[in-house]
Amino acid sequence: MDVKELTEKEYEKVLELLSSAVKNKKYAQPEDLQRACVLFYSVNKLGFVLVDLDVNSIIEKSGEDYSESTKELLRHAANTCHDLVEGLENVENEEFKLKEGF
Repeated sequence: MDVKELTEKEYEKVLELLSSAVKNKKYAQPEDLQRACVLFYSVNKLGFVLVDLDVNSIIEKSGEDYSESTKELLRHAANTCHDLVEGLENVENEEFKLKEGF
């Protein structure tokens, strides 16, 4: 998969969407993480790499008060979504993709 760099405008949009996705920045709820995962997956699926270091940067730039536990959950979620996209793209993993009526 070719890796693309986010433009400043795209970066700002991801920052805005993450802020909107995570409503409870102190104690992230399952729905907060679900929304964040959809965002992370979408960004990675488009060919951008969004992993823990990127999430740290986005959180710092946002200036919002995310708790350490929420930051950690988001970093892990970003890494997992990246791994999922990479794994789905890897033809060596075809045997693990279940089809209807497996």
